[in-house]
Amino acid sequence: MSRAARWIVAACALALLAGAAWWYRLIHEESLTIDAGSLPYRLLVPDELAQERLAAFGKVGQYEYSAADGPKPTITVATIETPGPAAASIGAITKAFVERGFSVSEAGRLVNGNTELDIAAADADCAGKCRVTLALSQHW
Repeated sequence: MSRAARWIVAACALALLAGAAWWYRLIHEESLTIDAGSLPYRLLVPDELAQERLAAFGKVGQYEYSAADGPKPTITVATIETPGPAAASIGAITKAFVERGFSVSEAGRLVNGNTELDIAAADADCAGKCRVTLALSQHW
């Protein structure tokens, strides 16, 4: 193997190692704020909370991610700015998730297998634009 080929192999190995370290750090971060469209968004946000699915209910502001730790599940929170009252938006979001296979538990959470979803108004009293949070927890 030529000297140039060895340098290329070493550079590729170093880049692969750096990428693996970044990925490990990313998935084990205790709490992470994620912007839609970023690489962490594409890697960590579950399909249920994808911006494309939530756009019908309002503008997605940001995502927050918390990695699983022992018995604590992975939690992803999406905040949506809705065009109307929070109660109506929560009803529409709940209906859409039930149509996607979720069922409403006795505690009022939406459940689908090992995935649970809590939907709540972020603003107590809001007129017009309101913020609604969707907290998705995945128990592995």
